[in-house]
Amino acid sequence: MAARHRSARSSRVSVGAVAAVALLGGAIVFGGVLTLREDRSASTSSCSDPVTLTVTTTASLTPPLGREAAAFNDAKHTVDGQCVTVSVRTGSSAAVVAALSAGNRTAADGATPDVWVPDSSAWLAIARNASSDAAALVPASGPVIASSPVVIASPRPMAEALGWPDKQLTWAQLARNENSASFWSSVGQSSWGTFKVGYPDPKTSVSGLATVLGVSSAGLKQPAGRLSTATFMQNRAAQLGVLNLERGAAFVPKTDDEALSALRKAATNGKTLSYLSAFPISEADLVAFNNGVGSSTGQPPAVQLDANYPSDGLFNQDVPYTVLTTPGHAAKASVAQAFLSAVQGPAGQADLARAGFRSPSGVNTTFTINQGTESALPTTTPATLSGATLQAAQSLFTSVHQRGSTLALLDGSGSMKEIVPGDPPQTKIAIAINACLQGDELFAGNDKVGLGMFASRVPGGILQILSPVVPMDTKGRYGSHKDDLMQLKNTPVPGGDTPLYKAALAGFQSQNAHYTPGRLNEVVLLTDGRNDDPEDPHDLTLPDLLKTLKQQYNPARPVHIITIAYGADADPSALKQISDATGARSYRSVDPHDIFNVFLNAVLQASG
Repeated sequence: MAARHRSARSSRVSVGAVAAVALLGGAIVFGGVLTLREDRSASTSSCSDPVTLTVTTTASLTPPLGREAAAFNDAKHTVDGQCVTVSVRTGSSAAVVAALSAGNRTAADGATPDVWVPDSSAWLAIARNASSDAAALVPASGPVIASSPVVIASPRPMAEALGWPDKQLTWAQLARNENSASFWSSVGQSSWGTFKVGYPDPKTSVSGLATVLGVSSAGLKQPAGRLSTATFMQNRAAQLGVLNLERGAAFVPKTDDEALSALRKAATNGKTLSYLSAFPISEADLVAFNNGVGSSTGQPPAVQLDANYPSDGLFNQDVPYTVLTTPGHAAKASVAQAFLSAVQGPAGQADLARAGFRSPSGVNTTFTINQGTESALPTTTPATLSGATLQAAQSLFTSVHQRGSTLALLDGSGSMKEIVPGDPPQTKIAIAINACLQGDELFAGNDKVGLGMFASRVPGGILQILSPVVPMDTKGRYGSHKDDLMQLKNTPVPGGDTPLYKAALAGFQSQNAHYTPGRLNEVVLLTDGRNDDPEDPHDLTLPDLLKTLKQQYNPARPVHIITIAYGADADPSALKQISDATGARSYRSVDPHDIFNVFLNAVLQASG
């Protein structure tokens, strides 16, 4: 994926020459030369064993490539007297990556094609980073046959209210105003409600991935080319930026197709303005939407979308024609090269242009402002991101997008009453509760969260549930469940000893009994001490606890225990073993004042 930024000049980006034929097949080496001939006297229907080249591409590219394949097949080509045919099928790029990562090597297995035409070269980097099997199959690059930038789409009345086309939305504006109740009223359009932002899931959509990258780049005030794996794994500002982006989204469809279907439905029902304010999408998909492609009537929508080309990072999707490395298929390689030539020819390029794509150099002479697009892209500086960086961005979003069912268990033993110096001085438990409650901002409204305290003197024995595990936006005594949690700041510490092992087991069994399918079910256990319960001569031992956890842990219904060693007197070794028994992570916070950052890490990387 190339991140491009505006400059003051108006010339377009130049793209290097298309890769030579010898580079097409990656590691393929042929001992001889096969000649592809056009033979109109032959009939592909009469062939007993034709050479079939399978091409998998995305939904937006299937129509133009399918038309080229039909024309190619009509020409009745042969290879050394054997007839050939090209079959174009639709498949998501994420699904192809998954198949390649699993080691599926040929089109015969029904999972991977001979030629893969994803909607962005970013998928090649992601695939090559996914596994050694995929890296062996996917070349680092392929000839670029088209391009399409990711734009921020807005309904025309909204775009014009903001000064479009002279003024255009940026990633920074999108992140800053997402879900704002005052944004539209500030320009005299309060009837439009909040500034609703949506985008497809970055795990399956390059448009969604570009949104994460664009918002992160703008938030950090640095070019996208400087983003790295560490940005998404370690940079707190970047992590919070992605979390806030996800929490403020009006909707996050699973795929580009689902996003477009939702937009078309809203348009059909006359609800475009109430459905969205801004939606990052590929320019080609925006053009198709405005042309009525895929709608029930086939007619353009009453309210079209206008393309905003963000000046703080224009991500251009280069469309690569990628021949997978499958040794021994010389005939197919010849067909692949011939079909590439057809796609790169005048007819093929015209078909791609009509489908809303630009040439490899970023040109589509049919685009006009009246159609919601700019004919010429601004000069930009490409910045190639590694597959590891792209996957780190995807993984971070996935972790914050996964809704959870979380029971937070805080140590309520006597040592938690200790005063920690600061301004003002606070007890250990007060800092922990404040961090936990500050962390409630990390949860979405439909996240289920509960709070409990454990000690040898809590009412009822070992574990006291202060607040049940229910959705944050559930109606509560003080407003919502979130408001109820905020009232727990001044909860008194019961004191006593630390029945750590019993509390861990009790919390695990509670979450197991109330397992919520489709969510990340977890216990977040925080303690400043070691297991200590002299009042019970038959105290649970660590080996017994670990054995029980492993016996009761169900991979089909997983409940994770995330542990946090709070202060210097905790037992990090025992806590790590408890977390390991349930496939979770364990954390340390030697400085009590750093507990919020540790808690944030636990939330963002809970599933380990």
